Amino acid sequence: MTTLPAGREREVSSRAAPAPATEVRWTLWSKPGGLRRWLERAWRGPQLDADGLRRPAWAASPVGARWAMLDLCGLLLIVTALAPAGAVMTFAALCGVTFGPAAGDFLLAAVVTANIAIMLWLGILVFGRGAQWPVRMSAVAAGGATVATHAPRGGQIALPPFLGSLALCISLTWLTFEVCRRHGINREQLGIAPAQARTPSGRRQARHVAMTVAFICTVAALLQGVLAALLRMWPSLPVMRTSQHQALGLDLWWEVPLNVLSTLVMEDVIVIAAVVTLLAAARSPAWISYALAGVMAVAGHAYFGLPALAALPYAWWRLHIYRQTGRLTPLIAGHAAFDLAGAAAQSIPLSAKLAVALLLVLGMEFIDRTGPENKRAARSADQSSG
Repeated sequence: MTTLPAGREREVSSRAAPAPATEVRWTLWSKPGGLRRWLERAWRGPQLDADGLRRPAWAASPVGARWAMLDLCGLLLIVTALAPAGAVMTFAALCGVTFGPAAGDFLLAAVVTANIAIMLWLGILVFGRGAQWPVRMSAVAAGGATVATHAPRGGQIALPPFLGSLALCISLTWLTFEVCRRHGINREQLGIAPAQARTPSGRRQARHVAMTVAFICTVAALLQGVLAALLRMWPSLPVMRTSQHQALGLDLWWEVPLNVLSTLVMEDVIVIAAVVTLLAAARSPAWISYALAGVMAVAGHAYFGLPALAALPYAWWRLHIYRQTGRLTPLIAGHAAFDLAGAAAQSIPLSAKLAVALLLVLGMEFIDRTGPENKRAARSADQSSG
């Protein structure tokens, strides 16, 4: 048997095994870290094992699973009275159901009852855990301002709508944190500034979560727009035929950012974070959280009509990401970025929205590739190769 010299053997092997074509292709779609990889990562959700990150462990409730379920039901009832109840009635009106003047009084009574429940519940939890007096007085002030929002104006105690809506968002967020705290769920376990967030891997994960959530919201909004445009061809179908701002009654400049803030509180802090963590504290199966999130998402967007069904994947995908990562702050950041951008793009046609969505995806890809962690990794690779 004839053997070749070592140098000759390496030369022959290099000729016999040419580099595959995928290694020399360098396009936006197929290159490492390209658009295809980003879309695949968005579909799977931010990965944890690659960076050694783990979501917080949610222990069993110290006061019992039954109380965890009851507290969660209370939070969801408050959210339902504040937003989804009116959206469901709007859907019924689109279906041809007529309501008398008593329907408006019923909705107002539901909102006032929810505000009173927030004030009393928040006070009971804050006073019950023995908080310091400044904290107690702040809770009383926040709860009182929430109730004063819908107080009779004849008594001169009603707050201006701007301050009242802001007080409602603060009180509802505070109440959710107090409920979670009662069941042993602290700030880090909710996903607000955990210890791993300050590491390079944590910052990279936060950026991926925010970009993925913004992408999810964009896909859901485009799906809703396409469904609405198709279903409007049949006049008998229940479909929203006005703009979203008109359907929500947003006329003043300050109503849009406050509506975005209240949406973030109800959809992200309560319907995602509180539902997942409280059900985990109650040791309930995961499918219950997906069912609750889907029902609340569709009910909250029912004013769209039948296109509200597009909110199902929107809710399930975001909940899946939260269950994987346990990161609430970047989840809110991505949702807020989309809502503010969507509010600014209300008046442009669907074709322009598609173009903006494409630019958004390309912009996310650029941010992902030019992030400081990627630059440091590239610098380290150059130094090691040199």
